[in-house]
Amino acid sequence: MRQVLSLELVLALMFLAAGCTGIIASDRVDAGLSDGDGEHDAGITDADGERDAGLSDGDGEYDAGAPEDLVEIAVGDVHTCARFNNGTIKCWGDNYSGELGYPTTAICPVPARNGETVPCGMTPTEVGGLSSAAGIVLQANRSYAWLEDGTVWRWGNDELNSSASVSPVLVTGLSGVVEIAAGGSHTCARFADDTVTCWGANPAGQLGVTTDTLCEGPNFWPCSTTPSAVPGLTGVEELSLGAYHSCARLADLTILCWGDNSRGELGSTTTETCSWGGGSPACSTTPIAVPGLTDVAQVAAGMFYTCARLGNGTVLCWGNNAEGQLGYRYQSVLLRVDMDDATTTVVGGPMAGLCISLGWNDDDESLNGLVVSGSGSWDSPYKAGLIAIQPDTAAVTPIFETPYHTIMGLAKEPGSNAFYTWVNSTSHNYGEIDLDNEVVNILGSSDAVGVSSGAMTYKATAPWGPGVLGVTWGDSALVSFDPISGQVTGNLAQLSAGESFVGLAYNSERNLLYAVSQVALNLYSIDPETGQVLLIGRLDTDGQDVGGLAYDPTRDALYTTALYMSSGPSCGSSGDPCSTTPIAVPKLADAAQVEVFFRHSCARLTDGDVMCWGLNNAGQLGDGTTVDRITPAPVEW
Repeated sequence: MRQVLSLELVLALMFLAAGCTGIIASDRVDAGLSDGDGEHDAGITDADGERDAGLSDGDGEYDAGAPEDLVEIAVGDVHTCARFNNGTIKCWGDNYSGELGYPTTAICPVPARNGETVPCGMTPTEVGGLSSAAGIVLQANRSYAWLEDGTVWRWGNDELNSSASVSPVLVTGLSGVVEIAAGGSHTCARFADDTVTCWGANPAGQLGVTTDTLCEGPNFWPCSTTPSAVPGLTGVEELSLGAYHSCARLADLTILCWGDNSRGELGSTTTETCSWGGGSPACSTTPIAVPGLTDVAQVAAGMFYTCARLGNGTVLCWGNNAEGQLGYRYQSVLLRVDMDDATTTVVGGPMAGLCISLGWNDDDESLNGLVVSGSGSWDSPYKAGLIAIQPDTAAVTPIFETPYHTIMGLAKEPGSNAFYTWVNSTSHNYGEIDLDNEVVNILGSSDAVGVSSGAMTYKATAPWGPGVLGVTWGDSALVSFDPISGQVTGNLAQLSAGESFVGLAYNSERNLLYAVSQVALNLYSIDPETGQVLLIGRLDTDGQDVGGLAYDPTRDALYTTALYMSSGPSCGSSGDPCSTTPIAVPKLADAAQVEVFFRHSCARLTDGDVMCWGLNNAGQLGDGTTVDRITPAPVEW
C-alpha cells in the first residue's frame, strides 16, 4: 500500500536525520543530506542513484506530500523554515520575536512568555520579499537567508536581542556571501574568497577579535554590531558556531576554533582568559588548530562542545559532557608506571569508556584491554568489548564486543591466542576469551567467589606456576587458580587486607609480581621466591580509579589505566565533566553526516540508519523514550 506523507511528517523525518542545526554544505547549502562528497543534495538517494526531494515508498520514486520543489529545511529552537528551488522560503512555528518573517495572529498553546501570549504560525507560510534565496540558517529566535546575489537578510531578533523585525531586513556591510552560520548570540559569514567575518556578542572572543565596545542589553557584553573580518583566517570551506565559540573547516581538512574554552570546546588547552559571566574562563580570541585532526569532512559545534566527522566515517567529539553529548560517559587514560617509585607517565588517550583490565599479548606485541562503555551505573545494560592498544601512543583498535556486561581480568598463557578471565554476568563464572574466533567461552563457575577480581596474570615458571595467579577480593590473598577445574590453591602471599586489588602482572625480567589496588591506588611488589610483599608507593594519578596491570617485556614497562567516572574529568574553568581533546564516539565507524545542537548529537550512517545521543528530555533522540543516552542509540522510525 502506498503511503502519502504530509509535509510536516516529511520535514520531521528529515529533521531527525539532520540533527537540530540545519544543514550546511562545504560550498553552499543545498537540500537534504550529504552523501559523503561534501555536498548536501536534495532528498535521499533512491535506487536510480539520483537524490530527489521527499521520501521513497520503495518503488524508486519519491511521492511524499512535500512539494517537489522543496530543496532544504532548517530548524531553530521552536521554529522551522523550508527553501524551495524558486528561491522562496516558508516558515512556521513560534513567532514571538518575528522569526517566521511575517506577522501572525494565532496564539501558540504554550505558557506565556514574559507575561505575554506567544504568537505562532501553524502552517508553512511564505516569507515576503525574498525570491532568490540560496541558503537558510536558523537559531533560537532569529532566521537568516543569503541570496544568490551574495546579500544576507535577517528576521526575528538580532544577535544581542536588542531589536526584532517581523520581516526580512538587510544585514549591511556584507556582499559575496556563500554561507552563514549562527551561534547563541553571534553570527559569521563566509565569502566567495573563503574568508570570514563575524558580528554580535563577543564576551569570549567568539568573533575572532578583541572588542572594547559594550553593547546594551542584560549582560553589557563586549560586542560588535557590524561585521568584522577574522584576521588571518583564509581557505575556509565550512563554518559552525556554538553558544560562545566558533569553528572553521579549512581546505586542508583541518579545523580551527576560537572563543569560549571553559569546557574544552576548542579541542586543546588554552592559557588566555576572558572576563565574562562573573569570572575569567579560558578562551582564545584568535583561531587555534585542533591538534591531531586531519582529513576532516565536516565540523559541527554544539552549545559547549564540538564534533568532527572524518573522511573514514569516524566521529570525534570534545568539550562539555554533562549530558553525555560526547557519546560516552567514562574516560580512560593509559599510564606507564615506574616500577621503583610508582610514579606514572601519561602515554596516550583519553579513550572512551572504562578500560577495566589490561593484559599483554605476546602474539602481536600489543596491550589488550577490556573496555566498558555504557549508559551509566554498574547495573546498566552495557557490554564489555575487547580492544588492542598500541603501547607507545594508546591508539585503540576494536577487536570485538562481548555479550557480557562485566568481564574482569586478562591472563594470557604464552603461545596461545586466548585470555583467561572472570565473566561476571549473573554469577561468578570464569572463561576463556578466544581471540581467533572472537568469542568468550564459559569454562565453569568457581566456588572461590572471592577470587573474582580483575587482578589476574599468568606465570609460566615455578614457583607458583605454571598457571593463573589471582588476588582474592575479600582478604587480599595471592592464590593460584586452575582455569580448567576452577580449583583455588593456597595462600601464596598476603597483601594489604581491606584493599581491593584490580591489577596483577608478572615481570619476567625481575621475577617479581606487581599488584595495584582499586581505590587506594597503591602499587606493591611480590617476590615469588620468598613471598615478601613490599609497598612501592601510591600511583600519582588524578583518576578516581585504575584498571588492571600489564607488563610489556619488549619495553620492560608496566602499564595501567587511569579511570575517570561521572562523564570524565572536569576541565577548563566550568567544573563540568568534559574533554579538551577529541575522542572517537563509540559505535560510529561509518558516519555520513553528524549534526549537534545544545546538548544532543545525531549521526546519519552510510547504511541510512540514524544514531543519536545526549540529552533526551523532550524525546529529541527519537528512540521513543525521554531517557538520556550516553552512547549512540538508533532512532526508532
